[in-house]
Amino acid sequence: MSSDELINAFNQEPAILQEDLVSLKLGVKKRNGERFAKATTSDGRTFIKTLSKSGVEKSSVVKIPAYETKDERDSIICELSADFVQDDIADMLDISQGTVSNALKKSKNKKK
Repeated sequence: MSSDELINAFNQEPAILQEDLVSLKLGVKKRNGERFAKATTSDGRTFIKTLSKSGVEKSSVVKIPAYETKDERDSIICELSADFVQDDIADMLDISQGTVSNALKKSKNKKK
């Protein structure tokens, strides 16, 4: 599947309108070679489509609630870490991967 086909896959989602798009990112994950497309909408939803080297296509939609404090953000990071890698979480929240890592370390230390 080409990058154009990944973008067009979002057009099949009735919930995504062109005027609602805040960002669209295409790329290849270095760690596993998956091609991906991520679209973020103005209401906080992140649509992710990936295509593995062997042709397996995966889709997910994540809606990030509004947060005002660092603790609220860190709680969201911890919840997302059950399903996503740090780079993906960083993209969804528009923060650095290091910030995600630090939040997860902080949470792990609190549990001890």
